[in-house]
Amino acid sequence: MVENGDKDQVKKELYQMFILQIILSVAALVIVILFFRSKPPSPPSASQALLSSTENNENISFWTSLKSFARNRDFMLVLLSFGINYGLWNSFGVLFNQIYTNFFPNADNDSDLGILTSATVLLGGCCGSVIFGYLLDKTHKFKLVSFLVLFANLLATIAQAITLLCKSRIGTFIAVPINGFFSGSLMVISYEYAIETTYPTPEAFGASVLNVVVYIFAIIFIVTLNFVFESAGYLVGFIIIVILTAIGTFSILLVSPELKRRNANLLLNGDQQ
Repeated sequence: MVENGDKDQVKKELYQMFILQIILSVAALVIVILFFRSKPPSPPSASQALLSSTENNENISFWTSLKSFARNRDFMLVLLSFGINYGLWNSFGVLFNQIYTNFFPNADNDSDLGILTSATVLLGGCCGSVIFGYLLDKTHKFKLVSFLVLFANLLATIAQAITLLCKSRIGTFIAVPINGFFSGSLMVISYEYAIETTYPTPEAFGASVLNVVVYIFAIIFIVTLNFVFESAGYLVGFIIIVILTAIGTFSILLVSPELKRRNANLLLNGDQQ
């Protein structure tokens, strides 16, 4: 939508892009205001039915929940693991333009970056989120699914770094979307995992904290990696990315197997039977 042309052309196309974004955002806002309900007519699960019938749950404040989150070892590990990995993915997306043009200065960068970005969003944001969300719903093996996705993301990150360092354009076109397939799916998994570790705290509280932590990590990584790329080179930067990804990947193994929301559903359903 925005080609690498002269200043006036870029200004015009950026303006058009933002106008389109505003129109779509306002349309989504209107749909939410007119048609979204605050809650479904009946609770979607036994655990939610219990929360909706508990008066104390409505009196839980966000700041009180933060204190309980700080003492919740499993939740803190989820924040660390997914915060690092998804934060790295966000920072990589911001820095990818300069990374790609550094290794492929003579390529058609506008076209290449557009294709890579589209493929990554479709595979990660759409396909991966649906697939792994379905697996979580069917298996409820949060720790196993999380580790497998994170480990696959680690391998894809390594492959992505190798293809860029080797200046393999075809390899990059394969590695980057595959990395996006796993990285783009992390947010869906992390939200669900965070809810499992913080039940019966209101779901929005844990999800909000997770969202903030991810973008704090992303800002730190953007500034740090940009400095490393410019001062020490891309090899050093990629090594740091791989090490951080590995830390985030294997830290998920320290989370206990307890699923609080899942256990509440099983217990309540058993009592009803």
